[in-house]
Amino acid sequence: MITIMGAGAVGALAYTFSDSFWFSAVESEVYALSSLATAVVFWAILKWEAHADEPRADRWLLFIAYIMGLSIGIHILNLLTIPAIAFVYYFRKTEKPTTKGIFKTFAVGILILAVVQYGIIQYLVSFGAYFDLFFVNTLGLGFGTGVLFFIVLLVTGLVLAIRYSIKHQKKILNLALLSTVLIIFGYGSFAMILIRAQAKPNLNNSNPDNAFSFLSYLNREQYGDRPLLVGKNYNSILNIKMMAATQSG
Repeated sequence: MITIMGAGAVGALAYTFSDSFWFSAVESEVYALSSLATAVVFWAILKWEAHADEPRADRWLLFIAYIMGLSIGIHILNLLTIPAIAFVYYFRKTEKPTTKGIFKTFAVGILILAVVQYGIIQYLVSFGAYFDLFFVNTLGLGFGTGVLFFIVLLVTGLVLAIRYSIKHQKKILNLALLSTVLIIFGYGSFAMILIRAQAKPNLNNSNPDNAFSFLSYLNREQYGDRPLLVGKNYNSILNIKMMAATQSG
């Protein structure tokens, strides 16, 4: 008990005397709430680890999925806990961990991270946008009909897949599908952006009142590009080539 309480005190005091978190807590930014969501997720995975042998222990994993979906609406920093969660799950469920198993767990964690980051956050909205484009430009229907059809199609597919996993007793598949549903459900908090944009407020960044402008908002296109290999600096490879061509001319 002393060890547990001492570890908790160390974690709390690390937050208390950390300048970075204090600066984030007193400004109008997302980082303090994002840190809270990350702490809740990591607490929940430790809670699952303590009760993993109980019949309904996986409800903590579903709780994590929902909190993670909510946190996406705040900041995507929370997604970095996914590889750590994969390791906790592996070491708790495996009696004799191996080096190969550790690397496979890391690869699975990165894969899940990529699926959430690109599959759910970006491509889910992208598919809805292009469904709407097809319904409006090709079928001549009203705005939003394609998005509604895509939502119905997505919900139907998830329901049928969950029923299949229950009927055939595929526990891992069922857990993955329910986690996906709860991530999407939490991610639905972003609907506030669309609803608020429809009111045309004075501050309306990117005006995300339709599927395509909303996708642009989610992809953070308003911030521009930041290339990592070439850029606008004087010593970048691209500019050096341009200077060489100018001097030779």
